[in-house]
Amino acid sequence: MLKRSELRPAQTLLEIYNNISNEPLMQPAELKAFYRPAVNAVRGLDQTARMHFKLLQSYEGLRARSFLVGHSGVGKSTEMTRLIFSPEIQDKFEVIRFSAARVFNPVGLHPFDVILYMMGALIQRTTELLGPETGGQPEKLYEDILAWMGRDETEALVKRSYIDGSQAKIGVDTGPLGMLLSVFGVLKREQQFSYDETTRTIDYNVRRISDLLNLCNRLLDACSGMLRLKNKKEWLILGEDFDKREISTDSILALFIENGLIFDQLRVHYVFSLPVALCYSTLAAELPLRGDAIYNIHDTPVFHQDHTPHEAGRNAVRAILEARVNLDLLDDDALERLIVASGGNLRNLFSLLVNASEAPLLNGTERITLPDVTRAVNGLRNDYRNRLGTGPYEKTKIAYEDKAKRLLSIYHGDEAAAVPDDILFALLRARAVQEFNGERWFGVHPLVVEVLRAQGLLDDDG
Repeated sequence: MLKRSELRPAQTLLEIYNNISNEPLMQPAELKAFYRPAVNAVRGLDQTARMHFKLLQSYEGLRARSFLVGHSGVGKSTEMTRLIFSPEIQDKFEVIRFSAARVFNPVGLHPFDVILYMMGALIQRTTELLGPETGGQPEKLYEDILAWMGRDETEALVKRSYIDGSQAKIGVDTGPLGMLLSVFGVLKREQQFSYDETTRTIDYNVRRISDLLNLCNRLLDACSGMLRLKNKKEWLILGEDFDKREISTDSILALFIENGLIFDQLRVHYVFSLPVALCYSTLAAELPLRGDAIYNIHDTPVFHQDHTPHEAGRNAVRAILEARVNLDLLDDDALERLIVASGGNLRNLFSLLVNASEAPLLNGTERITLPDVTRAVNGLRNDYRNRLGTGPYEKTKIAYEDKAKRLLSIYHGDEAAAVPDDILFALLRARAVQEFNGERWFGVHPLVVEVLRAQGLLDDDG
């Protein structure tokens, strides 16, 4: 039974089910087996190549600071893997990569959590690379960090580090980095759980955030110096998934707008993800980074703006699919329908393929036919239709009539329809509207076009 880790295209229908995954490519071997660069040729400028160039330019110079944006399903995490595992980046940078959606409790994410997590991760990686007893350790910094946390909180953390064994693993006399490793090890685990203000390990105080940032920068300076002496590398921090829906809007605004000084003053190379909607809002002018420091990964087009087939885009999607599955398992018309119905969105593409393989598997046949794909497409089209509605959990209630009107305006190329507002953001979040290349034109997802056509809002030959 094939697994993705075997790194070859699926050769049977059963292998499709086990091989196709919407999880991002996170390892070099996966990237080599499944990534196809043709997709970037149809997205406008290669944003990953731009960040790569900027990082190499900044080595032993000014820090490279970047925000990454992109709509759901375009492959941002995979592009980050492509960036950090390039030979040039591997040769010059030591990478700390984390997912906000996985390491924090998204319900109560606080800017302090992000700084403290980076400090803990930096200490952990430094001790892994250099050992907890490495020379040149910052004793005064160690004392200042513990003082910022407070005596009672720090003693409680150290006590828990003994109880859970983290202190025993590094020994008692390992110097400041070793002690900090045990303290931050416990704090890191506790960041994922309780966020009641009365039970926080650290008593957060907005007036002290600049003090904590200063401590973080001093720690970065110390660890950077030790890393440079060890292998002449520099630190690069990648903070992903801050654009996930689990992270509240209030948390995002507190981190990137109200406390933007964190990203303005942080003394390290970094790439952080941002919600697209924030970059298109009036608050974008208040972001600590702007213009060419914000990299937008766009959708892959399967149609041109005039609704004619985008052959280069379809070929790019076909190449990605061919890396994952032997295309002889699909009839030609089934393959074409799959590519077009996905709208170039890889998440849609893989979901459709897995669903289309179920019926022939149950029937004992060897190929995916057009009726198999049609059944899968019908299910996904229903999902898109449902997303156009208004549910009880949405903060902003937008009538379908308003959404349909905007969709038609976008479909017909009305320039005014591309001006961001609540309606456009709702359609982008639902992926009913897609965004393409450096010219930043919007298009309606092919399955939503079918919904509009079925409702008589578009001509049959639209």
